[in-house]
Amino acid sequence: MFAGESNGIGLISSESHFESLIKENKLVLVSQGAGYDVMKLTHSHPYITPYSKIVLEELGQAFQMLTDTESFFTITSVTRTPEQQQSLRKRNRNATSGESSHSYGVSFDISYIRFNGKKGGNRDAQKKLEMILDEYQKSDKILFIKERNQSCYHVTVR
Repeated sequence: MFAGESNGIGLISSESHFESLIKENKLVLVSQGAGYDVMKLTHSHPYITPYSKIVLEELGQAFQMLTDTESFFTITSVTRTPEQQQSLRKRNRNATSGESSHSYGVSFDISYIRFNGKKGGNRDAQKKLEMILDEYQKSDKILFIKERNQSCYHVTVR
């Protein structure tokens, strides 16, 4: 969470604060791009900081370069208000209680079991995605952890 606090736009405290950040262009929409797609979200909003979107687009392009021009990974969670985090916690015991790095506009989750719009294992795609995330972490662009219970990589842009 420290990376989220130090690199984000501050804690997004409420829905109204979230909406004002969109109006100020401090948060931008992400839906799909080269190498990635955002699934229908139930406990988060598909918005991140402009720099985080640049990094996400770089990750997607790198993924396509390693796979093929039609391949894409799936984003399963993006920015959450504290209320959304609390609601998620009721459904998902692994969700952080209290503040989450998702509440700073710089974190998103990438599924490692959903590629090309299909749920199910794709070991080759997963290995390539993890290799890209590793390189970006080594270059200090991101921090990431593999969340086994949620089958995703939790990524925070630095």
